[in-house]
This record gives sequence, C-alpha cells and structure tokens, in this order.
Amino acid sequence: MTPRVLLVDADAETRTILRTALEYFGFAVIEAADADAALLAARREAPDVVVTELWVAGARGACVLAAVLRHDDRAHRARVVVLTTRSQQGDYDAARRAGADRVYTKPVDLTTLLADLRALVRAGPNRTLAPFGLPWGSARANGPSREAPSPRL
Repeated sequence: MTPRVLLVDADAETRTILRTALEYFGFAVIEAADADAALLAARREAPDVVVTELWVAGARGACVLAAVLRHDDRAHRARVVVLTTRSQQGDYDAARRAGADRVYTKPVDLTTLLADLRALVRAGPNRTLAPFGLPWGSARANGPSREAPSPRL
C-alpha cells in the first residue's frame, strides 16, 4: 500500500517542491494550506504522516494541529512531522509536547526526512519511537554520516 502524507504549508511553492520529491519517492501526497483544511483532509483521507509548517495558519499553528491529529481517531491518529524556519528551543519543545514525532528546521535534508517518514509509516500510529538525540532532527543525532551530502529542500 502506498504511504499517504498530508502536506500542510501556506506557501504553495514549498508544497509543490515537497510534493514533487515525496511523490517521486513513492508517497501519495494530499495538500492543505491551513490547519482547518488539514483537519478536514486528515479526517477524509486518513494519512499515515502529516508534514506541517510550524506556523501554519488556523487552529493556532502546528502545535494544536499536532495534538489534535495524534489523538483524533477520525484523523487516523497520524504521525506528525513539523518543519520550521526558526530554530528556537521553545518552538521545538512546544511541538514535541503537542505530539510532533519529529521537528526539523528548513532547509530539511531530504534523505533524513524520507528515512524518518518511512520509519513513521512502518511504526504506525501507536508505537513509541526512540527520541532523536539532537534538537531539530539533526542528521548528526546518530553520529557523523558516511554518505555523500544529500539534497536539501
């Protein structure tokens, strides 16, 4: 079965770039420009993972969106990945407390994002995941990478 990702960002260009990359790597993508549209889409489409901008419009942002999606059976209790352009510890903590599984600063490393999305899909909505070691989903959380640098989105 093709994993479903709900992509939430007010910026249409960002959604297009991420959608293109995710579809290329085998994900079915549903888009929403704000939190209200995201909640409707999540209840209708039952995504496996929601990738959302931290400051998404409506419902007071990604923290409220993450909390609702993680506990709403109608939304399939989707896993939540938060993207942000800010690197404030308070934002990171608030997103994690609300139920975000991963938090990344933009530009996000595509290889890391894809690996985490696959892991979140495999884990399903109920399995407890090991926390990542460094804030903001740093690729160095598990030690230095031996791979070539990957593209950033």
